Amino acid sequence: MDLRNNIIVNYSTPKGATGRAVAFRRSAPALLNNYASTSNNNLYFTVSPGANNLIYYDGTASDITLATFQARVTPRDNVSVTENILAKLLSTSGSSGLYLHVDANQATAIESGAVNITGITDDYDGQIRFGNPGYTGPASTNPDIGADEIFGVESIPPTILYTLLPNTPSTSNVTLSAVTITDASGVNVIAGTKPRIYYKRLGDANALADNTSSTNGWKSLKQLMVRHRSRSRSTMRYCLVVELALQVPSSTS
Repeated sequence: MDLRNNIIVNYSTPKGATGRAVAFRRSAPALLNNYASTSNNNLYFTVSPGANNLIYYDGTASDITLATFQARVTPRDNVSVTENILAKLLSTSGSSGLYLHVDANQATAIESGAVNITGITDDYDGQIRFGNPGYTGPASTNPDIGADEIFGVESIPPTILYTLLPNTPSTSNVTLSAVTITDASGVNVIAGTKPRIYYKRLGDANALADNTSSTNGWKSLKQLMVRHRSRSRSTMRYCLVVELALQVPSSTS
């Protein structure tokens, strides 16, 4: 068994005096014989370390601390770490777009604590891992431990679908319809920064402006509607802007 770059934690409560909550459990001591020499760069953690809360247990031998486990399996896991990662997760709700994503604003041992493995180039929501072609995140030294590349920039953009506004001589306000926005990391729906539309007349300046009729440039609306600034006919350009729950804004036009 080759165990690399994994987060292995056990937050359960042992049952009774003889119960055990174990991060890494084998069914027999001899099974360490098939523990690959390349096994490393993992995070192991269990709550309240003690005789019933263990990093390792095989039915006979047990290790309460990472240090004693590392001594048992040396040189395997010599750079593995231990940390309570639960408080650093953005969400533990399976229905959330932030489920099991790690908060990039908190210091953690899993940051740059992994190694690249041939054939594994991105994480579980499509972000390219450091050291692989297509990675566009900030400078780093190694990929991150676990299934989430914390600081990677998503290589898979959001899916933004809507019915295109038709060409029309009407000067009435028009509203986007059949709008569907999805993204693996979630879509920001907070008031003020939720999906919104920018629009301008074709000949206006390509610059952001306020929403008054006296300025020249892009206007923005928090509702997905293009509002005519004058009663004369004009060609309009519009752009739908979406802020993702974890990343920078993306747009389509």
